Amino acid sequence: MKWGAAQEGPMRAEAVSWLPADGVVLFYDSNCMLCSRAVQWLLRHDRDAVLRFCPLNSEAGRRVAKACGLNESEPQSVVVVVEGQPLVRSQAARAVLSLAGCWPRALARLWGWMPLSLADWIYDAVASRRRWLGGEPIQCAARLAEQSHRFLTGDGDCQLRQ
Repeated sequence: MKWGAAQEGPMRAEAVSWLPADGVVLFYDSNCMLCSRAVQWLLRHDRDAVLRFCPLNSEAGRRVAKACGLNESEPQSVVVVVEGQPLVRSQAARAVLSLAGCWPRALARLWGWMPLSLADWIYDAVASRRRWLGGEPIQCAARLAEQSHRFLTGDGDCQLRQ
C-alpha cells in the first residue's frame, strides 16, 4: 500500500518508533462516539486483523498528533500509520477502508479517484460534526473484550499489549 504523507506537517521518526513493525495503527478520538463506532465496525470487518488501535488522547497519541501538525488537545483527524508513514484526513480514512471487506475496499478505490482537496473537504465536513453525528461521548466505548489484544495500551502510553 502506498499513500501520500501527512499533509499537515513533518512526521518525526521517534514519534512512531515504538509502534509494531507489522500491521497498521489507527489513532482515533476515544471521546467521540462516531469514532468509537467506526472502530467497532472496523473490528468486525478487518478480516485479516491487521489494524491496531490507540486513542489520540493518550500520551503517545498526543505525540503522534503533534508530529503530524494536528492540535493535540482537539485533533480534527484520525491518524493512520502504515509502515511508519503517517496519513491524516481523507488519506487515513481511505487507507483504513481498503483493509475492510469487499464494498469498503471498492469505496476506497473510488475515493482514490477523487481530487485530494475534495476528499479532504468531505472528510473535514464530517469530522467537524463527528460528536453531533455520533451521540454522547463515552470513554473507551470501542473496546470489545475479545478484541482487546488489538488495542495498544498501558499506562496511557499505548504500549503493545502482550
